[in-house]
Amino acid sequence: MAWLIWRQHRTEVCVLGLFVGLFGVALLVLGSQAHDLFPGGPARCAGQAGVDEACAASSRRLDDEYGFVENLLAVFSLVPVVIGAPLLARELEDGTWQLAWTRAVPRMRWLVAELAALAGVTVVLTGTFTAVLTWFRLPFDAWEGRFQYDAFDLEGLVPVAYALFAFGVATAAGAILRRGLPAFGAFLAVRMVVALVARPADATPLTTVEPIPVGGSKDQVGHIADWTIDRG
Repeated sequence: MAWLIWRQHRTEVCVLGLFVGLFGVALLVLGSQAHDLFPGGPARCAGQAGVDEACAASSRRLDDEYGFVENLLAVFSLVPVVIGAPLLARELEDGTWQLAWTRAVPRMRWLVAELAALAGVTVVLTGTFTAVLTWFRLPFDAWEGRFQYDAFDLEGLVPVAYALFAFGVATAAGAILRRGLPAFGAFLAVRMVVALVARPADATPLTTVEPIPVGGSKDQVGHIADWTIDRG
């Protein structure tokens, strides 16, 4: 059974492994250069916005030289659904279920074994890439904080949880609709609702009132690392 599961999904696993490896190496190289911009390390500059001129200069260089990488990383928040989408949909579309599900192994046992194996691969690949990505973003987090959407969704346990959720949604869509594409829409819709509606309501926000300096802007109120829900 394990051999057949490998034969069915070895292409996806190898492609995803290669994808994680290539982008992981790229982030390690770029991350080393970005970390070197901070002589005392990124952690030393945490919370030093507008206070330490050396940290401010390093952060400006970080944004100028590696800001484009940070923007590109937002795309990776949609990658998890790609892992799970082809699972049952591919078997139903290609007809391989007629071989796999007519063996001596009961269908439920086969399905559980296949889901467990591919979910394990999903967790390992996502966790490995997330660890590298979290390390890469340390300089950005020291300056901007970790509560911004492009940081919170890409670091720690959040990507692994999203990957398992995407895996489940894609598998269900494949089983019910025999197509993997609807899983992309469902995953994206849920993510937007969570990020834009549910998450801001998770905790009572702190409210601050500050005077606007002469010639200044209301956008200057607050700390750069604050997660600003609203201002006015």
